[in-house]
Amino acid sequence: AYDAFVGTMLEAGDRPFYEGAYAAKMRDLEHARKQGKLTKDFEGKDFDAYAPLVARQAALEAVFQDDGAIAKGLGKIAEALPLLSEGVTGAGFLRQAAMPFTKTPGNLAERAVEYSPIGAVKNALRTGSEMKRGTFNQQRFVNETSRNLIGSGLRVLAGKLVDEGIVQGSLSDDKDEREAQKNAGMQDYSVKIGENYVSYAWIPVIGPALAGGADFYQTLNGSDLGALAAVADAAAGYVQSAVFEQSALSGLSEMFSGDNAAKGVVDTLLSLTSQFVPSMMRQAAAAADPYERQTYISGDPVRSQLGSLKSAIPGLRQTLPIKRDEQGEIKQASQGKAPPGLCPIFSCSFPA
Repeated sequence: AYDAFVGTMLEAGDRPFYEGAYAAKMRDLEHARKQGKLTKDFEGKDFDAYAPLVARQAALEAVFQDDGAIAKGLGKIAEALPLLSEGVTGAGFLRQAAMPFTKTPGNLAERAVEYSPIGAVKNALRTGSEMKRGTFNQQRFVNETSRNLIGSGLRVLAGKLVDEGIVQGSLSDDKDEREAQKNAGMQDYSVKIGENYVSYAWIPVIGPALAGGADFYQTLNGSDLGALAAVADAAAGYVQSAVFEQSALSGLSEMFSGDNAAKGVVDTLLSLTSQFVPSMMRQAAAAADPYERQTYISGDPVRSQLGSLKSAIPGLRQTLPIKRDEQGEIKQASQGKAPPGLCPIFSCSFPA
């Protein structure tokens, strides 16, 4: 029932954008027909029957609801999770906890790949396979090639901005250096605006493309390997940033990241409650709080999850203890102080 409700609400939100993309594509196709510039896909086909199919596919891609390969793969993984859940807990709700949604995140991940040089390799291999089978799809080729070119340009831009210290990929893997970066106000996948760092990771498609590009250059610049090995290592980092750190896989990776798989399953199930807090509320809670909050309680996963839930709710977040570093200093949140407009609504007090 929950999945059906969420799906209905998402579909309602997507409908205006879907209709707009569909109408725009139909106009483009009609114009191309009048100009005699339709792609080869239309040869031997009835325009009035085939054009709506092409427009529908374009509209689905515009709202990330097409049947992409990564989305299908994630769907297969998600289908297996209830069986694992039933074997461990006797109930089949592990999918909702670990991978509640797969289509949109899967398609976002696939676009992130297509908006990159790696996507160009994928495009070339797919095109070669289609031509060998005699099923070459010019419409797909044109769309993916344009994404490859735009994404490659974004990667070059990310490299330049990383060199100038404007764009940040992931923070250092070294614990002490990472802590120092956080204390300086830096955060993962952010752009420096004045003295503040603002996250760009949330931006669909463009965010993962910039994140992957930034990580690529940071890995490349900090590598002691030979040129070819460094590029391969940086490319692997790009795929990690652009695909495997996306929301559809984050719950699954966290579930199996520890040494105890059973504990990971239980912790994942406990995290189910936090999924009912809207993202906008989480962002408002974080924006109104200038400090990092302590949510984890060693040996008590239930209270730890309760703390995580509180941290996502404005007002309740401020009831949690403030984190302190190893020197006992208060830890400032990476995003800095709350915007002035939020302070009258939420508590923005500053303890000594």
